[in-house]
Amino acid sequence: MAQQAAEIQALQAMVLDLQRKFAEAQIGNTPIIEAQDEICTYTDPKEVDLELFKSAITVFSGDYHEYRNWRKLAITLMNYVKIFCGQNIYTEALILLRGKITGRAAQILISNNTKLNLDEIIDRLDDSYADQRPLYVLEEDMMRIRQGEKPLHIYYDHLNQALNGVLSKIEMSHKNEFVIEALSKEVQLKAIRTFIAGLKSTATKNALYSRNCSNLMEGMNGNMTLIITNWNTYPEHTRRVSNNGRDHKYTPLFIQLSCNKHSQWYQWM
Repeated sequence: MAQQAAEIQALQAMVLDLQRKFAEAQIGNTPIIEAQDEICTYTDPKEVDLELFKSAITVFSGDYHEYRNWRKLAITLMNYVKIFCGQNIYTEALILLRGKITGRAAQILISNNTKLNLDEIIDRLDDSYADQRPLYVLEEDMMRIRQGEKPLHIYYDHLNQALNGVLSKIEMSHKNEFVIEALSKEVQLKAIRTFIAGLKSTATKNALYSRNCSNLMEGMNGNMTLIITNWNTYPEHTRRVSNNGRDHKYTPLFIQLSCNKHSQWYQWM
């Protein structure tokens, strides 16, 4: 009984949080202001704190799955000081960055006699850690993903992983930021269309198509909102299925609640 009470309380908290977010998104016609990255605008080499490079950039030893995040942060930080290229502070920052590359990744740079130059370092690592398949092949593989009998969160994770692979390929294949941004937005739209088309619920597909979601996370959030809305609107049509096979109330699609070592699945029909 205590476990069930905890699960119910956790679900209620989730419902309230999603309802709050949905209500905030629907208030008024306030124009949406796209968030922008906060940047460092140095004007004097003395303003640069190299401790930022020491603490912010993690060690990269050759893990393929970590490369995209490491690469993006490394380029971002070096761009902050690129106006000082040719000065000691820029070289010192680059030395710190190079020192964060260890293991197999460092061996690749050493074996190819890679110079202490940001573009050369990134290009050499891209050759080793970028997916070698053409961009169109990665996109086609992503767009073939369907939910089938997979739980919603597994379906979302698979598609999101494929999307990250495509985005990585775009970032590593182009130098122009405007080209990267344009291609990334295009593939984000392809991902959300794939996500909606691949859902096994026709009713959910139709509802999400009308929401004009712009990225995969918006599609997932919209799906969860529909689950909660249906659960609150039609509670008499729900029943819960527990791990031991007994029938209780449950909501259709899938929400996993974990309480200690136990978990429950909720599925909207």
